[in-house]
Amino acid sequence: MANVINIFFVGDINGRPGMTLISTVLKQYIQKYEIDFCVVNGENATEGKGIDEADAKTLFELGVHVITTGNHLWDRWQSKALISKERNILRPLNYPKENPGNGFVLYDLKEKGRVGVINLQGRTFMQS
Repeated sequence: MANVINIFFVGDINGRPGMTLISTVLKQYIQKYEIDFCVVNGENATEGKGIDEADAKTLFELGVHVITTGNHLWDRWQSKALISKERNILRPLNYPKENPGNGFVLYDLKEKGRVGVINLQGRTFMQS
């Protein structure tokens, strides 16, 4: 029988209200529904624009495996340094390659298998 991997994706976490809500419910949700892998969109986690190291750390401590982002990531200069060093915070893969960070990650869940996450963004409103 094939391994079953329960994956949970959370859309935009927006500012302090979003961080407060996710901090209140995520750990219990992961336990209750036996989530193996959790992905959140964190591009607006810090004051509604970008993500800083403290909010990223909080999300990882809550059980998040990968944080995806989009164009609002670039609104906070601290985000650029963060994605340069943190492999599990993704920028859009289809953003110009000169930008820091990665657009995909492979995550090893040991006996459950591997999960790949690719972060892509529609280009209509993408800055270059």
